[in-house]
Amino acid sequence: MKKINILLTALAGVILFSCTDTSAFEERLASVEERVAALQDDIAALNDNAIALNALRQEAILIVDLERTDEGYTLSLSDGTTVNIIYGQNIDVALPTVGIDTDGDWVYTWDGETYVKITDSSDPNNVGIVPQLQVDKEGYLQYSIDDGETWYDVLDSDGNKVNVVNAGNGPASPDFFEDITVSDDEVTFTLVTGEVFSVGIAPEFGIEITGYTANQTVYCGQQLMFPATVTDVADVVLRAPLGWDAQLTDELLTIWAPDSGTAGTVALSVVAVSTKGYLKGLDLVFNFAGVTLDEGGCQQWQDYVAQNSDNVLLDFSYAGYMHGESAPADVSTLGYTVYDVTDYGAIADDGLSDREAFIAALTAACGTPSEGTTYIAFPAKTQANAIIYFPEGEYILHTADDDVNGYTQSIVIRSGNIVLKGAGRAKTTLVCQDPAQYTTTGANYSAANMITFTHWTGTTGAVDVTADAEKNTFSVEVSSASTFSEDQWVCLSVTNNDEDYVNAETSPYTVDSGWSIKTTGVVINDYHQIKSISGNTITFYEPLMHAVDATRGFTLANFNHYENVGVEDLKFKGNVAEGYTHLTSIEWDGYKPLSFMRLTNSWVRRVDFESISEAVTVSTSANCSVYDCEITGNRGHSSFRANAASRIFIGNVRDLASGYPQYGDGTYIEGCGQHHGPGVSHETMGTVLWRNEWGTVSSVELHADQPRATLVDCGQGAIDKRYCGGDTDAKPNHLDDYILWNLNHTGSVTSIDWWTTSTGLGQMLPPTIVGFHGNDVTFTEYKIDASHGTAVQPESLYEAQLEKRLGYVPAWLTNEK
Repeated sequence: MKKINILLTALAGVILFSCTDTSAFEERLASVEERVAALQDDIAALNDNAIALNALRQEAILIVDLERTDEGYTLSLSDGTTVNIIYGQNIDVALPTVGIDTDGDWVYTWDGETYVKITDSSDPNNVGIVPQLQVDKEGYLQYSIDDGETWYDVLDSDGNKVNVVNAGNGPASPDFFEDITVSDDEVTFTLVTGEVFSVGIAPEFGIEITGYTANQTVYCGQQLMFPATVTDVADVVLRAPLGWDAQLTDELLTIWAPDSGTAGTVALSVVAVSTKGYLKGLDLVFNFAGVTLDEGGCQQWQDYVAQNSDNVLLDFSYAGYMHGESAPADVSTLGYTVYDVTDYGAIADDGLSDREAFIAALTAACGTPSEGTTYIAFPAKTQANAIIYFPEGEYILHTADDDVNGYTQSIVIRSGNIVLKGAGRAKTTLVCQDPAQYTTTGANYSAANMITFTHWTGTTGAVDVTADAEKNTFSVEVSSASTFSEDQWVCLSVTNNDEDYVNAETSPYTVDSGWSIKTTGVVINDYHQIKSISGNTITFYEPLMHAVDATRGFTLANFNHYENVGVEDLKFKGNVAEGYTHLTSIEWDGYKPLSFMRLTNSWVRRVDFESISEAVTVSTSANCSVYDCEITGNRGHSSFRANAASRIFIGNVRDLASGYPQYGDGTYIEGCGQHHGPGVSHETMGTVLWRNEWGTVSSVELHADQPRATLVDCGQGAIDKRYCGGDTDAKPNHLDDYILWNLNHTGSVTSIDWWTTSTGLGQMLPPTIVGFHGNDVTFTEYKIDASHGTAVQPESLYEAQLEKRLGYVPAWLTNEK
């Protein structure tokens, strides 16, 4: 760790790298009449060049960095200063040519032949008195050689004062330099006065940081952390106002703002000292808020509220049942018919299968099912208006004896307005006694779901999208809106493998040639509900979370689905064997009690899971909610997942499964969680993972195949790329807009590179990380890592966005906290 020495300045506005303070010149110039004020940039250019020339003539000076600009060059010098050279600029007023003569004295000339000394000194080495120029209120040019204390008139060759506004001698140039030549080891300067000199280029050294944005807002007491690359640096010095502090390691620059202060722009400089004593400055400019996070909210929230150019947050407030605005009603108030499974032959706690009684109750509610090799499917019924009720007790819904010809038949319910309900999660238990067999031979992930709620038909009636649309907007233009109607659900889609489109989607990285996104292309299936139609403009209730490029083949199609499907007040129990190993045996992967597919405004709530392979997967659906659920028992494969879906809300779920983590040390760990924690898979967008708790040896699931726009909000658990999931050829694990907000990290991983290929696991685009705290992790390659180590306000981004949109936090959400 390198110690930082603090040089304190009284005012944030002090210029840190100038050899001469030009503030007096600027103050005087500000009072000049309007016709003279226009000369400010031109006179400033002369002063910049005077400062630069003086600095370059100092003994033993070296150039440590050189940048070409529109006006000339910016040079960082080995004494830690930075100077600007104006080169090749013409102006429309008369200005003298300024330089250093053969005696080493500062001079100026009007005609290029007669030189007037600016200094009274006859000492040829006296080049340290840097002249400053200004224009008085009448337009006469003046100079100072005592840092602005005394000003003298600039005289022409006849001894007359020069009015630069009325002289009419232009165009002229503020150049001191006739030519500048850059080579590998030096820069050669030829002055307009004929003098030629060279300045050497120092060996490479210094500090490079990532994640910094100029003028980003910083709050009182805030800690900022920037990944740093340090090259040949022996020491560092921070030039900063009183109260600021910093620390630099070989990998991280940390800056602490003071606990109080006046709002305004604050300039800091981290100066690297090389092993040979050279200096190089890294300038950082912040907008200091002058308030704490509790008073003002964190920077990212303020940027979101203001919707300014610094905002990196999408609006996640539309996630969940009924766009998060209300909870599903108490089902006893819906007027649905109740089908009690005990009326159809189920007997609680008798140790025998109750599967046929369950099927009989469903037949009464939905109609006679059809049967296939791997399923029993009930007829499509948009509004079953049914509650399938399990009274208190334990009911076995799958045993090995229930299998047919070696296959497990998933119970497929194709209905809307239907609720699977128990007497309470501590009272009603639905049991998967034996593992389900695979639907695809040898594919461990394909074990049949015990119960599936689904619509069998996908999208229909696609029309072309004819105009571009940006993220965070609500409307699209289509070739014809005649087949759509208000409140209808639709799917906005594209599949396009144009190389430039794929590269743009994965920028700033280039994906491996073997990854499916290279061949299949960018895949987006985003489900929306139509709010209004005007001509061929269709406006959705929800904002877009991915930009629409109409040239890529986007379409809009009818989304066939069911609505108001619920599962609540019960427990699913499996028999996952102790010692889970990822996707190797049906003894571990054959207990998948529940899945949703092609549903909207549906829910799973107050449901517990014990010793199961996977809890709930919500696929190709929109605005469904899974909340107030818990996983216990032996560790299995995954917990709660949004899969190729839009705006799924997974909140207040607790993954407390125990076992032997696959990448652990062989120790049994209580509460290590499922192999994959709550998360996302495939082309999912807008998922909110809210106030969830998952294992200490697990991770948020990011299961590849193009998930986007995921908010992990106020979560508690481990982040570990080894447990993200996803096949190697399906990477990246997550694309743009992955947000970690106020994550309390309980895992043991201490550093994460989001794009490393060293393990072949867990590659994703840079996330936005705000308020990460708990067990520390050093991140690299992120959009933002703000308030690292400290929770921010607002505590929950989802709640705050809902409150901003609605004017209040809905009662259902408050009750879940």
